[in-house]
Amino acid sequence: GLSPPRPYARTARRPQPPQPPNMTKPRVLLVGGASLLFLGALLGVRDALFPPSNPVAEPELVSSDTAKTLTDKINDAISLIDPGKGYIPITPGSRRPPPVQIKQGVLGISKEGVGTAIEAETTTTGGSNEFNSYFCTTSEETGTSLGLHAGSSVDFIIGSVSSKGDFSMSMNQSTHNLVFLVKSEVILGTESIVGEAKLRPGTAAPTEDEESVRQFFEAFGDSYVSSITKGAGYYAAYNCKTTSRAEQMSARAELGASALIKGITVGGEVSSAFSDFQKSSGTECDFTQKILGAPFLPTPPETEAMEFARNFPARVKDQLSAPVVLSMTYSGYENVNALGGNPFIDKMAINRAKFIGPYRGLSVATPWVSNLATLNKVRSGIDVITRAYDYFGANLSKVDPDLVTKRTRNYAQMGGLILEVNRYMDGSPFGDFNVEPNSSMAQEGLPMVEFATARSQLFGEARGDPFDDGAQLSGQSLLKTVEQRWQLAKVQIEAEPTGDARWVTRIDTEYERGNGETKALARGRGHMQKRQSFFDTEPWPAVSGWLVLYQGDNRPKMPITNVEIRSGTQVDWLKFTAKNGLSVEAKSNDPKGTYDVVVPPNDDYIVHSFWGYADKDWINGFGVTWIKFVPCKWLKPQ
Repeated sequence: GLSPPRPYARTARRPQPPQPPNMTKPRVLLVGGASLLFLGALLGVRDALFPPSNPVAEPELVSSDTAKTLTDKINDAISLIDPGKGYIPITPGSRRPPPVQIKQGVLGISKEGVGTAIEAETTTTGGSNEFNSYFCTTSEETGTSLGLHAGSSVDFIIGSVSSKGDFSMSMNQSTHNLVFLVKSEVILGTESIVGEAKLRPGTAAPTEDEESVRQFFEAFGDSYVSSITKGAGYYAAYNCKTTSRAEQMSARAELGASALIKGITVGGEVSSAFSDFQKSSGTECDFTQKILGAPFLPTPPETEAMEFARNFPARVKDQLSAPVVLSMTYSGYENVNALGGNPFIDKMAINRAKFIGPYRGLSVATPWVSNLATLNKVRSGIDVITRAYDYFGANLSKVDPDLVTKRTRNYAQMGGLILEVNRYMDGSPFGDFNVEPNSSMAQEGLPMVEFATARSQLFGEARGDPFDDGAQLSGQSLLKTVEQRWQLAKVQIEAEPTGDARWVTRIDTEYERGNGETKALARGRGHMQKRQSFFDTEPWPAVSGWLVLYQGDNRPKMPITNVEIRSGTQVDWLKFTAKNGLSVEAKSNDPKGTYDVVVPPNDDYIVHSFWGYADKDWINGFGVTWIKFVPCKWLKPQ
């Protein structure tokens, strides 16, 4: 076992926020290193953090930095959160590694390894190979399928101490997402404690006073590892970004009926099943994979992942020189005879149960860390909507002031729970935790983006092949397109200026989405495409050049604000003007159509995409689709 570390003050490792100065309103401080989101300076703000006996409106929260509003502070905090992992990291270097051996001490909430205080007999059961697949409708189901420890909700708040936890978080599974998980593990064996655990020689039982138990907690934690399983594993997952319970169940039924997925254990390769599902449903599915305990193996291409998983045991056979911990269980020190009667040890066990789960006869409706994990999901959902509003140039405060209020409440409540977690971890595990922090936002549900749409009339005629950029971009619907954050990035127009026919011949558009992906669409063939060489008799077209509206992460937000058109049986003049005054147009000579200015229902709508009719040469009919964000919808917990 590990020798007991020298006791030290955890407050030196987890700095407490400074006390706010005297003031009439509570303050929120976001303090710490570049990767720390900490709202702990809510000390004394009891009504904001704990529900009073007579409910009152939560007090206004103001920033500790008078030069910044709370919204600014929240946005600063959001910028520090890794969007790929979605959790709130604590200061780098401040966490200790997870336990690595049987009997080692553990800090129950964070699952950090500390010194070893006990001795006990152990037994090791034989190894085995496991190959399984799972459909998971919640992140909790995904964690259970991976074999993560109880209380792993904290992983989603302050970062995981386990590689499996990191993999689970990397999926960024949100409410109503469907995850298909494949797990292939080579288990070398499970070592478990049998019989009675006792204090090891040289480790004195703490006396029945606060300081003695605090020193024991600092050195050995509040629990110990009661079993540990080691080996190697390969994990692969598809996260289908379904956005409702109905979509989730429909996806599960469709994918579950796939012969490829049914045959996964006997040779099925499921990548094509998910590719087909994405095409048919328009639902995005992200692929993630990870290898543990076998660093000598490279990860396979997605199309070979299932074959790799089935053959993983054979690939690593006799080569596991560096097995990893695949799973472990814990037991509290209150179960050690020499410690169980100590009132401070018993109080520590009761408090631990309030955070991560039941203890003996104590029943906790919802462990506090689970509430914190739910609040973090709410934060993530609000973050997604905030980015969508920003991406499309919508004003969040104007569109959904209730969301702004709830975002502030959610951060305040997260701060109250983080404050209690840190109070426990910073040397007061047996303190007074009788009042549960306010976590009412956990019952509000999760926010989903909502918007209204409007279409202009059709200018020209409904002749030729219909097109609708808004639906085509996602392959399903305008709703999916907006959810996937497709935005018109640039547009170019072509018209034929000479000859008997004088109309707009082609519209080129490029759309961009939030992850940087682009998609080009062309309507009408255009005479530029018909010319084969410089000496062709086809007339040169009039090409407008590109009007750039959005481009890259640092794109200027310059949406189209004005559309002018002249049309009759076809479209013979088209002009787009952006917010910055730049414009592009293409027109034929001697236009004879009717002139119109295409205007949205009101100023809250923005141009999103185009629709209309085109044949092999001309744009026969043209229309505009606008969108307007409206207050988000909150999906209540089921």
